[in-house]
Order: sequence, then structure tokens, then C-alpha cells
Amino acid sequence: MMTFSHGHTTELALTGLERMYDHSHRLFARTLEYRSGQIILQGTSIRYTAISLLGLIKASQVGWRGSFDVHDVLTGLMDRIDECRNVGDLGLILWNYALIPEEYPAFLWRLIRHHYALLKTGESLIRAMELEWLLTGLSYAYQTWHHSSIEEMAHQVYQSLLGYYFHPMTGLFSCASGEGGARVKSLSRQRLGFLAEQAYGIYAFSVYAQNFNDPLAAEYALSSGRRLCALQGNEGEWWWRYNVQTGRVANRYPLFPVHQDAVVPMALTKLEQVSGESFQESIEQGHSWLRRYAMSSAIDWRNQIIYHHMRPRLPWNLIYYVNSILSMLNRSCFRTPSRCVPGLEIKSQDLGWILYAHAQVKQP
Repeated sequence: MMTFSHGHTTELALTGLERMYDHSHRLFARTLEYRSGQIILQGTSIRYTAISLLGLIKASQVGWRGSFDVHDVLTGLMDRIDECRNVGDLGLILWNYALIPEEYPAFLWRLIRHHYALLKTGESLIRAMELEWLLTGLSYAYQTWHHSSIEEMAHQVYQSLLGYYFHPMTGLFSCASGEGGARVKSLSRQRLGFLAEQAYGIYAFSVYAQNFNDPLAAEYALSSGRRLCALQGNEGEWWWRYNVQTGRVANRYPLFPVHQDAVVPMALTKLEQVSGESFQESIEQGHSWLRRYAMSSAIDWRNQIIYHHMRPRLPWNLIYYVNSILSMLNRSCFRTPSRCVPGLEIKSQDLGWILYAHAQVKQP
């Protein structure tokens, strides 16, 4: 039996992105599925293209050469920029320009300023995750160009995340501020946060602290990292959803191989750089979960697919809603069985984050 290593997922990510690029639209597909032995690509996405490109740029910087010219991919992405209405996606694109580095177009900055201004009239219209991407893009852009306008917006976005989404008592980020919207939905968005909010929040606050020399931001990132590690499962699972007011797990499933392999390690590795505290034990525990499942169900080796998520065999949608309600009532969630089956799709953004995280280890 072959021995699993992270080199395997790096190779699968490079191969997978080559299959998922839609040359006619010059964007990456959202998902790839196998049906009756045929590859089926579903949709295209500016967001997933921006994330995939982050991974490809990082990969090229450490010598992992695929068949892509990152400048050509970026040009194709910018040809569709007028379709972008989300300031988080624009932040991802700015992040790409900072990594190349290549001076960003003036109209990209105008779009960012325009869509960010619209948010000030309704904070609930955007997830924390998307503001975290914007903050990261701004922080890296300031590191590259030192523009005062970038610095000003970065401070504003940081304060918005701190004031509306971050809960210092637990160290967790809520999905959204909870302002506006239907009462039940608003309450859920305010009390609950996905793993994505935690990982990208830790990463964004760490990069912000690093580039703006802000020790308080580093302390907030550290408190979030410590809380996340304290809530890690016994087998290394990075659980899916959290009650940000109680600091407890709200929903354990589904689990995502990309979180175990890349997204959380990416955040904790960056946190190590700014805090000096080691999180290698927790990172390795997360990797050990993937090693256990990689040879059986998380990865389809014959078709070279890294599945997007793993879920229990039980009717987990029902369990998910019950646990969400229990968590909003500050009650403990049901413990669902650990035996999981894969969702039968792969997402291009997962492959991008895998490349980015693995390359970050080689080139911080």
C-alpha cells in the first residue's frame, strides 16, 4: 500500500486545476464531478479563479511548474472583472497582484472603494470571511506598495471585523454581524461562525499585525488560534461550525479535507510567524485525520480527485439543523458518528488553497 504524503495532494491539486480550467471562459470551473466515467465541469467562478490563481502563483514561486502562465490567467480574470460585485472577491484579486508583484490597475482599486463604501450602509450584507480576504489583500498590497489609501482602508476593515464579527471573550469570529434581516436568520448569523471565518480570520489578523506592526491584532489572532486548537477533535478533526458566544462546537460535520490539509495549517503557520508560539502538534493532528481517510474515502486515487467534503452516513442535514438550534439555545450538540462518506465533487478553490498552503511552508 502506498504511503500518503502532502506531496501527493500537491500533485493532485496541480493536475486537478489543469482539468478544471475552462479555456472558453478563461475562468476555473466551480466543481468537477465524475459521472459514468466522464468528467463533468459545472459552472465558472471569479472567486474560485482568484483562489486557484493564488495557489498557482505560490506554486510557481517555489518551483512547482504547471502548464499555466499566471499572467495569462490573471489577464483572463481581469477581463471579467466588471461581473464582480463582492468586495471579498476583489480583495482576493488584489492579493494576487501583491504576490506577483505587479502594479494593480486603477479600475480595480476604484471597484474596491466603490463596493466597500456600499457595505457601510449594511454590514450584514457580507460574511466575515469575505472581509477577512479583503483585509489580507490590503495588508499584502500595503507591504508591496505602501500606498496611504490602502493603509487607510486596511485599518477600517480591521476595525469593522473587530467591532462587528470578532468575539474577544471566546476568540471566535461570527459569520456576520447580525444587523438587519429576519430575526431568526440574524440571530443565527450573529451567534454562529463557520470554520472558514476562524481560519481566514486568524490568517488576516496575523498578516495585518505583521505588515502594520500591530501587537494587539497579533494577540487577537493568537487567542483565536488557541481557541480553535482547544476545540479540535480527538482524531484531529477541525470541526465545521462554532457558537461564538459560548466558545463551543455547534456542528461537527461535514468535514473538509482541504481544511485538514491546507486552510487551517495555513492560518496557524502564519500565526506562528507573528506570535512565536508553535502549533505544529495541532497541525499534525489535523494531518493525521487526512492520512487515515486519504487511502480509503477522502481521495479517489484512480480518478485523481480530492473530494470537497466528508459527511456522516446518517441524515446529516437533519442533524445539522437540530444542532444549530441547540447551539443557539446554548445547549450541547449531538455527537454524530465518526464514520463518513465523501460528497462526490471536487472544487477548484480547494486545489488553490492546497497549493498556497503547501508552498507557504517552503516560502513563508
